[in-house]
Amino acid sequence: MNIFNKVVVIILLLFTACLSLLAIVNEFIGYFKWSDIALTVFNPDMGINPFISSLILLFIFALSLFLLLMEFYRRRSRIATVYKVKNGNAMISLDSVAQQIKCSGQTLEGVDNIKVKITPKSRGAIIDMAVDLSQNINIPEKMQQVIDTAQDITQNKLGIKVLKTNLTIANLVQGQAAQVEEKPTAAEELPSMETKVGPESQPEPAGQDK
Repeated sequence: MNIFNKVVVIILLLFTACLSLLAIVNEFIGYFKWSDIALTVFNPDMGINPFISSLILLFIFALSLFLLLMEFYRRRSRIATVYKVKNGNAMISLDSVAQQIKCSGQTLEGVDNIKVKITPKSRGAIIDMAVDLSQNINIPEKMQQVIDTAQDITQNKLGIKVLKTNLTIANLVQGQAAQVEEKPTAAEELPSMETKVGPESQPEPAGQDK
């Protein structure tokens, strides 16, 4: 039961409790008759338009029906079935699958801003992706690499059948993906003494006249 329905049910319960208490007290003091109240609402001679009373009752009926439908309506959790599990039913949320695909795709060179949508089906799942690619790479080859990575993560790692994978390039970005260039270490920058020592730098023997 959601919060809105809980509030309405609590209000209805309080109203019913107060109405029951009032009816019990009225049995002893006879302050009013229920038939008089009904005639006041439905009798046009008492000053209430029958169309107004009908609209009020219709609104109450529609509200009750809406609350009843909302109570039985349950939003299905977004999950996919893991087919590699034989004994029992194993499922994983689609958000987790999408996050795994994003993390794997971000490691590819020239790929950025990956958006993933997983659509569960009875026999598997459909992957829809949108990515930003660098202009300085082989676009078809990189797209195939992104698709292969997504399918490998989904099928081999998570155990979910992939029925189809759709990839859309959302934007072509200038420049290549950031690469970490290997910088020479301090030991590599300093040449060894053997490479510096030559015929001109060798010391002369002691006592030898120039």
